Amino acid sequence: MQKEFGWSNQEKGLALSSFFIGYLFLQVPGGWAATRYGGKNVYMASIVVPSILTMLTPLVSSSLPALAVMRILTGAGEAASYPSLHALIGRWAPKHERSTIVGIVWAGAYMGTTCAFPLAGALIETEGAFGGWRSVFYYSGAFGCLWGLVWTAMAASTPGEHSLVSKEERKYIESSLVKSYDGKGAVPWLAIASLPSMWAVCAQHFSHNWLLYLNLTWLPDYLRTELDFNMSKGGMVAVLPYLACFACSILAGYVAERMARAGVPLFWIRRLAQTLSEMVSAVALVLAGYSKNATLAVLCMTVSVGLSGMCSAGFGVNYLDLSPYYGGVLFGIGNTIATIPGIVAPLVAGAIIPTVHAGDPAPRAAWQEVFWIGFGVSIFGWSWWMIGARAELEPSISGPVEEESTDGNSVSGGGDRAKLGPLEMGAAASRAPDDEDEETARLVRRIDGDSDGTGGGSESRSD
Repeated sequence: MQKEFGWSNQEKGLALSSFFIGYLFLQVPGGWAATRYGGKNVYMASIVVPSILTMLTPLVSSSLPALAVMRILTGAGEAASYPSLHALIGRWAPKHERSTIVGIVWAGAYMGTTCAFPLAGALIETEGAFGGWRSVFYYSGAFGCLWGLVWTAMAASTPGEHSLVSKEERKYIESSLVKSYDGKGAVPWLAIASLPSMWAVCAQHFSHNWLLYLNLTWLPDYLRTELDFNMSKGGMVAVLPYLACFACSILAGYVAERMARAGVPLFWIRRLAQTLSEMVSAVALVLAGYSKNATLAVLCMTVSVGLSGMCSAGFGVNYLDLSPYYGGVLFGIGNTIATIPGIVAPLVAGAIIPTVHAGDPAPRAAWQEVFWIGFGVSIFGWSWWMIGARAELEPSISGPVEEESTDGNSVSGGGDRAKLGPLEMGAAASRAPDDEDEETARLVRRIDGDSDGTGGGSESRSD
């Protein structure tokens, strides 16, 4: 598109950043809507609506202002996607499986990039009515609409609404959950805004996205113009960074859960994952700017993009650590702040890197300056995270305190129940007088490997 319409790098930066202008403002409303009306429908709309707008994008692409408006609308349509995902995870993922599930869910996004990159390159190089850069918009938008049909038929907002979830599985999931905010009642905005731990995770989210957007939007241009390596024609080598990100996201979640079960404090698990995801990635990005050949630069990019996927066991799940009850709202706030780099980073890079003409690559120093800025932002976010992060429930935003029934068992979610792991919940259930609760307790203990019924154990330590 830049070549066909003769855009400068500044104009390209505007085209890239305009999506995030719309994406910025509907994060929190999207999280609220998901908790109020169900994550299934809100998430479906956040994919299908921007898919339709994506298919319409080539029709207005010849006018940069019209294109910018279309991208702003597309971003607004997609804004609720991640907040609604976290709202869904809060209603589906038992606490001790949360890191693994977040890792798998986020890995899906990275796999989408892995598949889209070579497919888009092949389509762009294909001549005729079914190829060219416009076809990338048509095919990806159509695929999103098709996905919406499958999602509508198979997904559900809660385990109780899903027809394929067995009674045993539903009981196990629901007995291990903390009650989630349902969109009714006031959100404790002042309490959220006054939490140092919330600002720490937002700062880390901000710096992570800055680095990620540099990797995704400008590093491929650096490889093409400085090292004569075209990512769209690089075959398997070109998708290695995104395959690595996919693998690291899943692996980080799995390892985090195993470490928690082994008694490693969750606080240190989150910090270790985020240090690898943020600081090693930032160092690798800077090294890519000093690489003399494409092979070494692609290796650095693979390390940088790949390790960034480990954030799924770091800040990615930390919103739910602080408050499973308001998890969707917290992520909406954090992702609003973290969307700012999507607007600013492309504009900063476009202003620093001169427009590239045929046979006249940008000065290497300009690229290095862009990558060093990314490194500095990473240092900022990671330092704040290391100082202020917590990996435990924040009492001021824990949600409603549980009421106690006459037999001493909890009858509503939130509050003290949030301090119990699934094993402790199973032990509490075993004290219930009726056979159904006893069956649930046995199921929870069996799945968690606690057949002697003692409860507690590693899950308590991971809290």
